[in-house]
Amino acid sequence: MRLSILFVATVLVSGCDQKPSNLTEFNEDLREVLATKPAELGRPAALMKDGAGGPDWLATVHGYPNNREVCEEIVKPYNEDPELSVIPGTYYCEEIRPQT
Repeated sequence: MRLSILFVATVLVSGCDQKPSNLTEFNEDLREVLATKPAELGRPAALMKDGAGGPDWLATVHGYPNNREVCEEIVKPYNEDPELSVIPGTYYCEEIRPQT
C-alpha cells in the first residue's frame, strides 16, 4: 500500500495568552479550532488509538476531499495486524465537527 500522507501537528493559538494546563485541555482546544474550518474544505479527522491508557489523539488528517476515508485507510493495516504496532490498542478515526 502506497500512501503519501503528511501528518502535521500544529498548535493553533490565536489571540490567546493562556497555555493548556494538561493534555485533555490541549486536545479540547485543538478540536475546537479544527471544528471551525469551513465544511466545504472537508471536515478534519482525528486519528485516535484506544490503548491501555485510554484514547490518544495521534494525528490529524486534513486537506483531502474525504479526510475520514483517508484516515480509515491509514488505520486499517494496523487494526488488521496488531504486530505492526508497538503498543497494543485499536486505531480509529473521528470526524472533527463543531459542537452543537
